[in-house]
Amino acid sequence: MNNFVASVIKIYSVVNLIGCIILTLIVSNSMGGLYAFVFFCIGLVVNFGMYAFGEIISLLQDIKDNTNKVRINEEQSYATDELPSI
Repeated sequence: MNNFVASVIKIYSVVNLIGCIILTLIVSNSMGGLYAFVFFCIGLVVNFGMYAFGEIISLLQDIKDNTNKVRINEEQSYATDELPSI
């Protein structure tokens, strides 16, 4: 099962990085290369962090789904009143 919130955060971080690259090109033409480099580095770190946060949410959802399946299987195995066959 795919988590909607994690997908939205990942897509937003990629779109934001593309916007950051475009703004870096605009800043480099108007203010100079050093400001553009700093702007690009900050944008890259922030967007990488947002993408990683989306990945963490996705992994936590997968862990939750897998532990829930194990719990359901254990409850079903204990639900019978029969003795195990030898």
